[in-house]
Amino acid sequence: MNGRRPVIRAICVRFLALAGGWVSLAPSHLDGAEVFVLRFRTDRSYSEPSCKVVNWRDELIFHNGTGVEKTIVNLETTAGAFRPPGRLVVPPVRTASTLAGNALRDLGGDPFGAALLVNRLDIPEGVVVASRADVFGPPVACGAPPTSTIYSFGHLPLPVIRSLAAPN
Repeated sequence: MNGRRPVIRAICVRFLALAGGWVSLAPSHLDGAEVFVLRFRTDRSYSEPSCKVVNWRDELIFHNGTGVEKTIVNLETTAGAFRPPGRLVVPPVRTASTLAGNALRDLGGDPFGAALLVNRLDIPEGVVVASRADVFGPPVACGAPPTSTIYSFGHLPLPVIRSLAAPN
């Protein structure tokens, strides 16, 4: 048992270092910049005997803290997007989410099927952006018709990245 403690401690230290790195990459706000965000959608079966299905998807949240409407522009999206890049208008002193209303359609660059994409967005000054991974359902038995009620079972913050580096 005593031989396992250093290993467990090392794993915990590495996990905390990794978590700290994610926090430093994902500040609570990024204001007025060109940013890169991850976009994805999945369908997974987690319970084989009953074949329950839950999903993961990204959500982008934009808060306009100014007194004038602001436009977020999707400048570019990696291959595999369901819709081409677009624009999203956020009214004054309001918050918009890619999960609400027509925001996903308007901003575009959303994944088609199980894909991982990157959007390059132009965020105007006065708009704060956050990104997160959301697990949602309800867990539906495979082959059963979908229900009209969708529940969010929780989310994890994702980084909003200001610049990319060339490989190597």
